[in-house]
Amino acid sequence: SSITTSKPITLSTQQKAVSTTDNILPANIQQAQKTASQQAAATGQKNNGEKAHGSATIINCSDNAIVIKAGTGLSYNGKTYITQQPLLLGGGNYSSNRACKNSGSHVGNVNVTAQSPGSSYNIENGIPLTVASDPGGAYQGSDLKAAANGTIGGGSDDIVKVVSQGDIDGAKQKLGAADTTAAKSELKTKLQNAGFTAIEPTFTASAPNVTSSASAGDQADTVTVTQSVTYSMFGVKQADLKTLVNANVKAKIDTAKQSIIDDGLSGATYKLTNDPSATSATVDFSATSTAGPKLNLDDVKKDIAGKKTGDVKAYLTATPGVDDVTVKFSPFWVNKVPKDPSKVTITFQKAGTSSNGR
Repeated sequence: SSITTSKPITLSTQQKAVSTTDNILPANIQQAQKTASQQAAATGQKNNGEKAHGSATIINCSDNAIVIKAGTGLSYNGKTYITQQPLLLGGGNYSSNRACKNSGSHVGNVNVTAQSPGSSYNIENGIPLTVASDPGGAYQGSDLKAAANGTIGGGSDDIVKVVSQGDIDGAKQKLGAADTTAAKSELKTKLQNAGFTAIEPTFTASAPNVTSSASAGDQADTVTVTQSVTYSMFGVKQADLKTLVNANVKAKIDTAKQSIIDDGLSGATYKLTNDPSATSATVDFSATSTAGPKLNLDDVKKDIAGKKTGDVKAYLTATPGVDDVTVKFSPFWVNKVPKDPSKVTITFQKAGTSSNGR
């Protein structure tokens, strides 16, 4: 007869012995780390040259006195120059036609430095500059006039190759998804070498740990991105699984008359029911065992000695677990079981398989 053991079982590395009451089995966990790398050429550029510097004249054409704060940007043709100190300017001084005069307390000079290195920041005297509005609303840039006070120069070029964020992201994409086949095989081998049967559904992978040999903006010709993943898998001892199954089967059969012929572990199935922790995992376990008659073959041979086919079948099918009996005599003229036990062979078969006996 077939008896199915189907229940959730817990695999725990902290368990010392099988608990058939709580369905907990001692377990072993193995880990393997797999690392992959991808290199990409650096495509970014950085100018390590000098920053242009000089002086700018600013005219306040608003009615109120203002302070141009240090760090204010003055721009020309997409380039920005930064004021190096605060500049106090009086309220606007106008001519009779309200034209803003070019001299007075509302006019002042301030040192400026280019925001970035490069010879393209070098400009001649008198080049007009646009002043950024005050973030706090104290003045609007449109109320101010500004221009280079003499040459703003000294900017130079020294172009070097640097790593861009796109270079790093591109290398990450090339890494792609990790191939878990090798990791699974390695873990199964480790568990087997330790004396455990691998429970494959407990296979898990950690979140990838990705590192880069350089950061965006670093000077380098190439960048290498490395991805490391740690894989884990639980295993249990075959003997412990057998103990769990046998306890379930024996509770459902008459152990005085039946015994376990096949525990069914070779066809057992496992389904993970939770995310494994570092010490345990829970799986739905199922195995179908086969129980057969508990017979003393020597006694059986004595009891069926001299009996014909019908009597042998009646005798044996009366035993729990015996579903069918096939009797074969050889040579063909024999029609009774020999009384000599050495001439009698008894073979047990699972239901659904061919039987053979004499």
